[in-house]
Amino acid sequence: MALGRREFLTTAASAVAAATLEQKKAAAQSAASPGERHSIGQFIFDRTANGFRLLHSGSPDRVLWESPPDGNFIIAEKATADIAAFGTPEGSYRIKDAVTAIFDRASVEAIDFAPNRARVAGRLFGKPGAIGYQLNFEAVSPSHLRFVISTKGDAINRLRLRAASAADEAFFGFGEQLTYFNQKGKVVPILVQEHGVGRGRPVLTQLIDMFADGGGGNPYVTEAPAPHFISSHLRSLFLENTQYSAFDLRGARHFEIKVWSGTMTGRILYGKTPLDLIESYTDYSGRMRALPDWVHNGAIVCVQGGTAVLRRCAKPACRSPDCGCRTGRARA
Repeated sequence: MALGRREFLTTAASAVAAATLEQKKAAAQSAASPGERHSIGQFIFDRTANGFRLLHSGSPDRVLWESPPDGNFIIAEKATADIAAFGTPEGSYRIKDAVTAIFDRASVEAIDFAPNRARVAGRLFGKPGAIGYQLNFEAVSPSHLRFVISTKGDAINRLRLRAASAADEAFFGFGEQLTYFNQKGKVVPILVQEHGVGRGRPVLTQLIDMFADGGGGNPYVTEAPAPHFISSHLRSLFLENTQYSAFDLRGARHFEIKVWSGTMTGRILYGKTPLDLIESYTDYSGRMRALPDWVHNGAIVCVQGGTAVLRRCAKPACRSPDCGCRTGRARA
């Protein structure tokens, strides 16, 4: 029996709606199936009840990254910064960030896999409403899993990535000349600043702050920061972003990375030892060249003022006939 135009359109619309509903249902089931595991190169994506975990085939029982207990692993913000330089000379910064909108509840609505890649997509909810997000993974090498977080909201300029941690997990790294070796329980800014004199020591820091326009510093500023850590649980992560960022390690059960950008890019590393992780990091950052043999022969003394000052200061202190200073081989 031939269908009339109205019946045909009604039947066709019903079929399309049913197919779309089935597709959405299948996608939702796929995105919400704890226990599923998929390979991303040599990394392993493990779906959990509150998010997911990242493992590696070389040590499949060790977690490299895991969603925090509440499942809110991505937070997006809109904010306006107020930054003021200070110090004598200027080189330190007071930073205030006024957050005007926050989206801090995450849903996982789709997970797609391709060779060496994975994509997690969903929405972030907050008082202003909801915005979409994407978290893309790519295994760029056997020990590097690159991630990129982006959102679909207008004017999002702050992103926070949260991960599960343990109370006894120690965090090392973040650059050089920091006061503390283990940064657990602290917030570490990744920003080149004057090192400071005193760095929080009682009396000395207060005196320097008073007479040098706040030049006393604090335990967390450095002239050589790096957005990279290695933990006592053999986990390691670094950011590729060059924008200002901060690592918040105060939580007992999670840590958080905040970057002042609408996109966050970084890498999760795998290694069986701390040395493996350092080598994996320097595959990206580069390595210093080998030191010359002469550094192993005698003392290395730092003297300011140039070659002439160096020779004048070094000669009275040298008594050996083989000393480079006495034979004119001092190095400035």
